Amino acid sequence: MRFLFDLEALQFTNYNKFDGGAEYAKVVFFALLERIDSNDFYLCFNPNKKIPDDVDIIIKSLNLKLIEKKSNSDLNRIFKLYNIDKFYSALPYMYKNVDFTKIKESIVTIHGLRPIELPFDFYEYKYANNPIEFFKSFLKIIFYYLYKKMLKYNFTSLFRNLANTKIIAVSEHTKYSICTFYPAIKPNQITCLYSPLKKYETSQKLLYWDSLKLEINKYFLIISVNRWIKNSYRALKAFDHIFKNYKDFQFKVLCLGCIKNQFKKEFNSDKFIFVDYVNSNHLEYFYENCYAFIYPTLNEGFGYPPLEAMKYGKPVLSSYVNSITEICKDAPLYFNPYSVHEISNRILNIVNDSILYEKMKNKSLERYYNVKVKQENDLNKLVEILIS
Repeated sequence: MRFLFDLEALQFTNYNKFDGGAEYAKVVFFALLERIDSNDFYLCFNPNKKIPDDVDIIIKSLNLKLIEKKSNSDLNRIFKLYNIDKFYSALPYMYKNVDFTKIKESIVTIHGLRPIELPFDFYEYKYANNPIEFFKSFLKIIFYYLYKKMLKYNFTSLFRNLANTKIIAVSEHTKYSICTFYPAIKPNQITCLYSPLKKYETSQKLLYWDSLKLEINKYFLIISVNRWIKNSYRALKAFDHIFKNYKDFQFKVLCLGCIKNQFKKEFNSDKFIFVDYVNSNHLEYFYENCYAFIYPTLNEGFGYPPLEAMKYGKPVLSSYVNSITEICKDAPLYFNPYSVHEISNRILNIVNDSILYEKMKNKSLERYYNVKVKQENDLNKLVEILIS
């Protein structure tokens, strides 16, 4: 069996170095290598994107077969040229015009339908890094119905093309979102398997930790600050409200993934610490040593970050949207992600109620280990599907 793995799903650009779907693809990649004959294992990659170092090392050490893919037409050509029997992609959203009938079997993972569930947010313009992005954010609002129709058409084309493809959904929410928007696809055509545990990374202190002037357990952590879908702006407004009205509030806010000068001018208190993306080891350190993790996301197909914080027994304050309540159950303290006042409410609650804080720490650990067991079992099931 000649197996083609879509390596582009785990590649990254300088603008977007971390993505839940890419982390998912990486875990599946390493799990497959333990069970599949490397002589029959082919990898298609995008030469314009970067391959993570740990993946690149294993590819070179095992001398795995790399095939360059710049377009969908290249993928069609690869199927034929290399006589591929089975193809798997952890991020298939670009493949709406690939002819999967040319191979015996194709399997894809759908993480969510974010573009059609939530095409835009009113504050999206706040995240723009240049005039073009700023202009685009307003065009989405002005031409909302046309934009949403276009996005749904793209997904319709994708799912039509995946008519004979096995679909894996990472949560029950994602599974039934597909069925809701595309009734032609029935629930029994989709297998729900939780996103697997991310590759284990040891916690490592930043060399410039001291310059951040942060104290262990004295800061709230927010990540992916540059992405509008993660809704950091409203959370920052909530903290800003608290800083201005509660002078005795002793906590700082560490904002990770803030590129260029995003938000630094508007939130200029020295209690806001803005840092660019960091590597996985340093991210673990920030999770491990925060007071609490705040996740104001507007849309999730699964949601890795809350679990990453729960691993260290950290209380999580989170939006009650999409898959979050399914994955995290009653462990987080939930809020309406569109309400700055409600986010402020929950922050003040967790800081001033020590009994609640300790209760949430215990709930975090309990929920993390419950999900971990399912993630391990579901990863084994996914690999069995891929190699059978």
